[in-house]
Amino acid sequence: MKDRSRLGGLFRMVGVTLTLSMLFPWLPAPLPKPFHLSVSGSPEMVSMVLSSKHQGDAAIELAANDLSQAIGALGTSVKTGYDQDAMSLEAINVVVGDKDSAWVQRLVDAGVVTLPDMGEEGYLVQSTVYRDVPFVAVIGGGVLGQAYGMFRLAEKVRLEPEALEGYLNLRAEPAMTLRLVSSPGLDSHPSPEDALRWGFNAVMIGAWPGLPLYDGFDPAIFDRKSHSQDRDWVEANRARARADIAAAKALHLKVVTMGDVFQLPRQALALYGEQVGAEDNPGVFCIARPKTKALLGYGLREILSDFPEIDAVMVRTGENYPLGPLSGNSPAQGNCGGLSYTDRIHQIIEVIYKEVVELGGKTYIHRAWDLWNTGTHANPDLMRDALRDFQGRQGLILSFKQTQTDFWRYNAINPNIGNLAGQQMVEFQMAREYEGKGAFPNYVGEMVALGAPEIEPRGGMGYVFEKGVRNIWVWAKGGGWGGPYPTTDLWIEPNIYAASRLAWDPTLSAESMARDWASLRFGSGASPAIVNLLMESDEAVLNAFYIQAAARSIGPWTPHALWLRDDVIYGEPMISQIYEVLKSNDGLTSAIEEKRQALRTIDSMIGELEGVLDLSTDRKLAEHALNTLRYERSLSEVLGHYLSGMLYYFRWKDGGKTDSDSRERGRSELRGWVRSWDNYGAQVAFLEGVASPYHDSGMGNAVLKALKELEEAP
Repeated sequence: MKDRSRLGGLFRMVGVTLTLSMLFPWLPAPLPKPFHLSVSGSPEMVSMVLSSKHQGDAAIELAANDLSQAIGALGTSVKTGYDQDAMSLEAINVVVGDKDSAWVQRLVDAGVVTLPDMGEEGYLVQSTVYRDVPFVAVIGGGVLGQAYGMFRLAEKVRLEPEALEGYLNLRAEPAMTLRLVSSPGLDSHPSPEDALRWGFNAVMIGAWPGLPLYDGFDPAIFDRKSHSQDRDWVEANRARARADIAAAKALHLKVVTMGDVFQLPRQALALYGEQVGAEDNPGVFCIARPKTKALLGYGLREILSDFPEIDAVMVRTGENYPLGPLSGNSPAQGNCGGLSYTDRIHQIIEVIYKEVVELGGKTYIHRAWDLWNTGTHANPDLMRDALRDFQGRQGLILSFKQTQTDFWRYNAINPNIGNLAGQQMVEFQMAREYEGKGAFPNYVGEMVALGAPEIEPRGGMGYVFEKGVRNIWVWAKGGGWGGPYPTTDLWIEPNIYAASRLAWDPTLSAESMARDWASLRFGSGASPAIVNLLMESDEAVLNAFYIQAAARSIGPWTPHALWLRDDVIYGEPMISQIYEVLKSNDGLTSAIEEKRQALRTIDSMIGELEGVLDLSTDRKLAEHALNTLRYERSLSEVLGHYLSGMLYYFRWKDGGKTDSDSRERGRSELRGWVRSWDNYGAQVAFLEGVASPYHDSGMGNAVLKALKELEEAP
């Protein structure tokens, strides 16, 4: 009897030089077609045969290792080799390859597998029987297809331990052609390995403005003697970029580099002055200057020459955060040759398109993020004017956030999506920067799949796909200025999982994806409760962090009046602005009820998780998850008391301080705030496994001032 307790660590990638044609000549004739396998019990041994065409390929080896571990976790031993190795047949045989691989050809010629048309990244996972022996064929259109197919099979085995013994017929082609995953501001996250596992095909390296040395333009810019520290900074960026590119390319992933315009060496401003600067501000770069165009163009030309493996250059024209020896400004700044804003963007596009697409042969992703709801990001007419004759040009992709402005709720779908000629990319945020950044559950599966339920059209992945979008950018992390900082990525994981699955199939339901993730992370016993918790989580956040009546009045920019942002809770003037919008009795009542409903929902989520602690396959993980819910409840209690108390206080003042009911309610809520804030800061924020705490930036002063006035009034 073979040892069935050995796990996936038995995986070994060996290269033996025997021919497959010598294998199994004694086997009986093939069956005419696939049929349901009937292997009884868990197989003791699985033979996995990879195509010798891709021997040593990093993507194939990574995926095969994951699949081996998934099978090994069943107590099944895995024997792995290439199709030229001499291997004996086992209870089940997994064959991996493309249409030209020896084993795939054998199964196709025998009539037990029919190859569909598929692209390089598509795959087929099909169980069959060949000469009375069970097989599972993992067939990819190319190397990536084979890897994606193995990862999908590994997940299937983890979700359904008997999957290898049943009938498998998994067929997939990615809906989105370019599937970029990265974290703005966080280099090399996620790792290329995780990006590949998740089904993405592109990652991001460090920002391109920090890569050129400009030696061929003007050696004085980063002269070793005069600016040694600045040059060292650039050279360190270049070394890191080379390593990141090599890691991505080893896995056949596309490489994207992002940067802001303008971000150019600050020495250029000192060296060239009015040759690059605006008329009224020599400290900002102006695109109307030929020297500025030449400097921008040279930098792009240099990086594409020195880093030819880069596939796409992303350029943001709006927010600008220069690092190191770079100086940065939005194109809108300064008096620049009398050019309008869209004229400036158009001239920038001209320079970049020429260098990146026409001369470099790469893809130019124009990221139109320019803040507010009055720029090209939110206005198709302005975007068309900025593009002009570049609309629909080959090699140009226009990138927009999913929402009209920033990643807030109560924010319409971006009106540019589907309303401009040419290719588009849509950006989705997983660690929601205005909603806790993963400090507690905030599952956005439905919002990514179908769009936010509070807007119309909702604008999810299915919507953008129907609009012709075939490129997405998933922000794995990133966004905002500070914390909170979760101790793990636990509650970001289901969001990335959902987005990655939807990039392949936009029709998937949020609940089905939550079910799979919960089973993988917590086990099948705890999964139903985790699913319920996840499906309630975005409503809890919506009610705790936003004020519906105010949001709909304020509009698409800061719809929650920024009463909290990142890990900061503000006081004045935000809180009084909210009151002014809500003033009516109905507005106040609905806002206060929202905060109470948030607590009821979170209590329901806590109950769900408490009931399955013993069913989770990882008790410690479940306990930490429960602590994050306690953290969320305590924070939401703080926010509820704060908002309710201040609204009653303002109504009491508005009524000439004669409304005794408002005075008493306000005093009670603000006293409740004192207790809840003390509890949050002293106990809940330091529970094991929770994120860094939120901070007071004016909230306490506003509360104590109002409470003093309420209590001292006659």
